[in-house]
Amino acid sequence: MITFINTLPRLPREWLRDMTLLQKAKHHQAFMQARGTLLDAYEGNNLETITRGFFTNPKGVVQSSVPNAKQNLIDRAIRRMALVYKRQPTYGVAAWPEGYGANRRWLFMKGAERLANLIGTLLLKPVVRQGRLDYDLIWDYLPFFDDDPLRPTAIMYQVAAPSADPSRDAEIEWVLWSREQHAILDIHGRPKHNPDNPDNVNPLTGGELPFVTVNLRPGREYWRWGYGQPLLDANTAINVALTEMRLGVRYSMMGQWVVTGVGDDTKIVQGVDQTIKLPAGATLEAIAPPARMGEAVAYVRAELENALQNIGLSVQFGDSGDQPSGECLKIRNLELLERREDDVALWRQVDEELYEKERLVWQAANLPGELPDRRINFAEVEFPVPPREERARHDWELQRGLTAITDLLIARNPDGFGSVEEALAQIKANLALTSGSGSGSGESRGDSHPEPARPELSRKVEG
Repeated sequence: MITFINTLPRLPREWLRDMTLLQKAKHHQAFMQARGTLLDAYEGNNLETITRGFFTNPKGVVQSSVPNAKQNLIDRAIRRMALVYKRQPTYGVAAWPEGYGANRRWLFMKGAERLANLIGTLLLKPVVRQGRLDYDLIWDYLPFFDDDPLRPTAIMYQVAAPSADPSRDAEIEWVLWSREQHAILDIHGRPKHNPDNPDNVNPLTGGELPFVTVNLRPGREYWRWGYGQPLLDANTAINVALTEMRLGVRYSMMGQWVVTGVGDDTKIVQGVDQTIKLPAGATLEAIAPPARMGEAVAYVRAELENALQNIGLSVQFGDSGDQPSGECLKIRNLELLERREDDVALWRQVDEELYEKERLVWQAANLPGELPDRRINFAEVEFPVPPREERARHDWELQRGLTAITDLLIARNPDGFGSVEEALAQIKANLALTSGSGSGSGESRGDSHPEPARPELSRKVEG
């Protein structure tokens, strides 16, 4: 029964709840679509389509005189921002158990850092595939909450079930994780039979969820944006400007031919091998629009500089002729380095939380051995310096025991040695060859600086 107050109907509570949920669902869908647009732009899939949309007239005709610009500036900016996992961190583990790929994990975390900078909130999930630990990055999902609005107690996300028949579309499935349940649902929301888990129970100890939420930017709500929106805005403006510049170059060079004093049925044939014949009193001329390319280039640069500076990046154009030193690069990128310090603190927490989830998944899958204790050490950011300064710094660090000669060789060729022992053997072999050639006087070849007294050539190694 519906009652009325001041001639307005008083809706039942269920109706209001359904309307609120419907509105939230619409907002969530629009939010995910915007994130998907960012991902497509980052991968370069929709940039030309976005540019083409600004050159459509009311009749739906798109310009086809020049190619629509589709330059991808977002990828470059996001890669430069992601400095935490730029180099592989060390964990103080001599050997990982069979089935745990440290390099695979590093590449996954590198990609996760970039996507978190791009679109914002996302999930990291360890999973076992073919007896090995692997990882999923989930950005389109539904979180459910109890008391804490920032920590989900259940997660549901969509996947496409593989189909061997190429004539059939992939079947959409939903994966549900909660404290009590782990189930695969069909498109109608019905649980599918899983012979490995017939009761659809959560296999993890303590009802834990195998997810870690990543949020780089602080906020009041669970969902937060990354840095991709202003980058896409600037990228779109630059692509539109580049397309207009291409049009300007074409019409400035070719011009627009205008004929006066002739009838509509008069045929005029143009060509380098043709003589144009006009009736008496008729004129034929090419009118070229003014093309201010210098101002257009300045505008494009201003758009790029403004977008990058707002996220702590500096840009150097190739015609500047300036070759900054290492210290100058540090000063120019000081804001970026300070932001990296904040990111390191957050990713350290994310990395530790993910490792705890990995242990739970490893245990639930009954993989051989166990994951060892570890501590994370992120690599520091280094800027290029002149060779003389680099040699002086290495000599100073060697003399004070701050590094080992094996560290220097491995840093020069990270992929060339599987262990410090291999690097040490190579150094000894090089020294033997040097001594055998009569150059063992203690002077560095090609350098006026004498070689310092070497500290112990071995060190305790992490990982």
